[in-house]
Amino acid sequence: MPFVNLRINEELLTADKEGALLEALTDAVVSVYGEDLRRFTWVIVDPVPPRRWAVGGRAIPSREAAP
Repeated sequence: MPFVNLRINEELLTADKEGALLEALTDAVVSVYGEDLRRFTWVIVDPVPPRRWAVGGRAIPSREAAP
């Protein structure tokens, strides 16, 4: 059973984009492993608050705080 887990900045996620991501990620798995696995492919999208993102020990500013 394929399992895809995407963590994404919650500021980037809308209902329309979430649906498109779920479909596209499923399609990506199916394009590699075949249509037979579509019904067994699990996709989870985890929205993460901007304050919880960091790279190299430094917080990444939210889109609202960006210049």
